[in-house]
Amino acid sequence: MTPQKTNTVAFAWRMAIAMLLGYLLATIPQVILDPLLFSHVAFHDRHYPQAWLVAPIAISVLITTFLAACRERKHRTVIVMLPFTVACVLSIPIFTPELPHGNLTFVFVVWLVLGMSTMWLHDLSLNNPADRVPLPAESVQIEYIKEQLAIWKACTFGIVALYLGLLVTTLKELHAFNHDIVEDKAEIFLLDIYNNFQVMMLSLFVLVGPLYEASMKVIAANGFLLSVVNSPPKGAECSARIHVPCGMAASEKETAMADLKTPLGQPDAVFKTHEANHSQTDQEASGNKRDASALVQFYSVEYSAMMSAVSLWKNLQYGLWPIVLWAYYLLEQLTGIVPPNILVWLMAAVLPVGYIAFQSAMLDALSSVLYIEKNLRPLAAEIAGTQSFWLHERSYRRSRPSNLAYGRYWPPAIALTSPVVAFVYRCFHSIGWIDGLGFLTILCIAGYVYYLTVKGKHLDVQIDAAVGL
Repeated sequence: MTPQKTNTVAFAWRMAIAMLLGYLLATIPQVILDPLLFSHVAFHDRHYPQAWLVAPIAISVLITTFLAACRERKHRTVIVMLPFTVACVLSIPIFTPELPHGNLTFVFVVWLVLGMSTMWLHDLSLNNPADRVPLPAESVQIEYIKEQLAIWKACTFGIVALYLGLLVTTLKELHAFNHDIVEDKAEIFLLDIYNNFQVMMLSLFVLVGPLYEASMKVIAANGFLLSVVNSPPKGAECSARIHVPCGMAASEKETAMADLKTPLGQPDAVFKTHEANHSQTDQEASGNKRDASALVQFYSVEYSAMMSAVSLWKNLQYGLWPIVLWAYYLLEQLTGIVPPNILVWLMAAVLPVGYIAFQSAMLDALSSVLYIEKNLRPLAAEIAGTQSFWLHERSYRRSRPSNLAYGRYWPPAIALTSPVVAFVYRCFHSIGWIDGLGFLTILCIAGYVYYLTVKGKHLDVQIDAAVGL
């Protein structure tokens, strides 16, 4: 069995098992829990005599989903989701009198979205520019792969952010819904336990479904990039030795060697010796050109990698505030679940922790710029014979205007303000040992932000010296 066929079968089994678990999660819990709910506001304890039908339907979901996922065809996403959809629709009459049953509806919708997302991400093609004919230049291949890599990284981070954003909200709403449908506290507790298990299963599907598929695309794109970078330069397979050109037949090699052994007193021998010397010089020059070309390519790749780190810092710089606002929104959803004295300090920690990531990315970016200007540029200049390349950093540092909004010490100042504001707020309430611990902890985090800022300043000074300021 070929590796591609093995991967297809493995993916088919993964989807079949996932859809089977989804169907069981949509049908089995109400068979177990509904007979125990005596205080339901609309229905009392319910029993389902036709629940035995769930077993054959579940087996059919497993088999048909596996068979549908084994073959790559047009509209495969719809075809693979069809058995699960039909099974859920056929199960609606089993759980009368509630039509459709709330658990069946909720799990069906969420599981269908996750399953279709998994199929869609899996079937999206990842193009390797090395397979194109004619073969593009190496720099073009690298840029193309980097674009694909950036897209799939953003997709992966987006899935994680969306999941985290919906996790707390969904769990909170499910727990609130339990208070509306049953009145007995023991039954509310039972439903809350089930909701926690339900969210855990949904989270597991997110992990092995969409998130796994997006991560595999990132890994595959990285593999393409490494294969391009590590591929030998064109013509490297040719010999750089001086006696005979690449591709010369064995008989021609023997003739050439015999000519070189001819006594120098003969005119033909002198001519052939002179010709051999020219051939040696030409091949040495050709070898030097190939070596220089290879070094230029390696330096360009390394420069692109270093500048990617700089781009990361810029993205985080503009993305910090939406992340902070989203974190505040998620923490606000915990109101009434987490004690107020703890929730206040969790909110106060958002800005300092965010600035740690902000400043760490800054250090990584500045280290990359320093490496380029101090180490990589002199090596490239030896080959180019000039310093007139990679001019952005030098030009920018000589012409950038002063801007108060980009002040160096804003991050530690704002990070230090966060615990102070939280402490003042808690002074109007009852202060306990948790408040003292929270204040000291976040104060230490703010101090670490200041430490990272000072390190960034030292790197900035070294960059100025490297560019001649």
